[in-house]
Amino acid sequence: MTTFAPAGEGVVLLCSDGLWNYEQDASALAGRALPAALTDPLGAAGELVRFAIDAGGSDNITVVVIPFPPRPDSGSPAGPGQPE
Repeated sequence: MTTFAPAGEGVVLLCSDGLWNYEQDASALAGRALPAALTDPLGAAGELVRFAIDAGGSDNITVVVIPFPPRPDSGSPAGPGQPE
């Protein structure tokens, strides 16, 4: 098992090569996600998917934006036992 703990507050961006193939510079990719990812992670992920589709989108596109530390107001749908 591997554990990853970011050094400070921010977002963790996980993506497949369906996005990475169109923006391989990590700083540029972060620039496309920020600052929206801090307050609207779902919207930021959607914008990254749209970018990849507009750039050619010839592969499966997977994007996950995770606020760190997790915040209850991060736009996540309510799960079992959580208020809606």
